[in-house]
Amino acid sequence: MDITPHLEKLERTVDVMHVAQSEELQKQAWDYEPVERLPLIVSFFDKVSKIRTAVPDWPLFPYAEVFHDPAKMLLDELSELYVGALVGDNKMYTIRANYGVGILPSLFGCRIELHGERDMPWIESLSWEEVKQAISRGVPDISGGLMERVVETEAYFREVLGPYPKLSQVVRMTVCDTQGPFNLAAEILGNRIYTDLYDHPDVVHELLDLVTETYIQAGRAQKEFLNEPLDSGYNWHFRMRGGTRIAEDYALSISPKQYEEFVVPYNERAYQAFGGGYILYCGEGRQILDGLLSTPGTTGIYLWSENAEDLLMVYPKAASRGICVLCCGPPWQFLSDEICTGLIWERVASSLEEARRWTAS
Repeated sequence: MDITPHLEKLERTVDVMHVAQSEELQKQAWDYEPVERLPLIVSFFDKVSKIRTAVPDWPLFPYAEVFHDPAKMLLDELSELYVGALVGDNKMYTIRANYGVGILPSLFGCRIELHGERDMPWIESLSWEEVKQAISRGVPDISGGLMERVVETEAYFREVLGPYPKLSQVVRMTVCDTQGPFNLAAEILGNRIYTDLYDHPDVVHELLDLVTETYIQAGRAQKEFLNEPLDSGYNWHFRMRGGTRIAEDYALSISPKQYEEFVVPYNERAYQAFGGGYILYCGEGRQILDGLLSTPGTTGIYLWSENAEDLLMVYPKAASRGICVLCCGPPWQFLSDEICTGLIWERVASSLEEARRWTAS
């Protein structure tokens, strides 16, 4: 597949100075400094429903094709950057080798399968005996499993983008999806993790210790390959304060006491290795919010919610700790006058015209 015409089009469209100004605006918002306007990221991809609005004049592919073809993966990753170039929003131009949440679980022997053309990869959890064997073996070879393909794809991205001066300057290749300690343990154990917290807490702690160290080593290796500092970086169109991101999904269903025991110490250890970072918080989980925000090293919280009440509940708690809120959800009119910095706003547009109205307002 010849992707050159699309790369040339993006090269012509990108405004390098605007991207630099957007980075400074994001930095000010992360640091709770006064901002001229809250940074706005416009997306044509709903990360929750996985529904993508067609990007004008840019090819889209079923994920199964993206998974098997690095050229199509690159175009898929660049599609949101093309949206940003067309509408002039404040996103960082980030791309990654997008092989789903199973990259690190694959290092432990979890099978990764595709079940549909448009579905992300499915992880087959390990048996109880396989989990104990994995713990006894210790940290796996972090160059194995899907990570081998990740590095090959990153090298391909670098080679293909190299001849384009503006793209080489503004496109940031980011660490692949390394998830977070509790998510990784849950993906390896499967849903039984919720009963294992009661029945086999010692084994869960052993597994959490192992996956946390694996998370750290894999993140360090990725950053070295991508020439990114340990304590700073980019992720999902954000310029981070700190150097890592933790995804928190499975822990939204546990108690505050369990969160303090089984999540906080491992997240804190992960943050320490990278000078802090942000946490992705998607769905209902108010019972753990205070523990999540009080974890040392948390610099940002990425909230996915269409409920304005969630933002109005999270923001004051986060602001009191200097934690930036990254919000993908309700329209602008739900903002209160008190929210004048410390927030990066993301919205999913239904059309190019709608997106341009938002960036012009």
